[in-house]
Amino acid sequence: MGGYTVIDVETTGLVPEKHDRVVELAVTYVSHDGDIQDHWSTLVNP
Repeated sequence: MGGYTVIDVETTGLVPEKHDRVVELAVTYVSHDGDIQDHWSTLVNP
């Protein structure tokens, strides 16, 4: 049985008209037994 991928998106808000924006993206791969196998994150327009 395979693992799963968790995607996290951090923003300053949810209303683009108010100039809210994405500030960080992260992706984590977790094995079927709960061990973190890989992780990646980056700041976007900090």
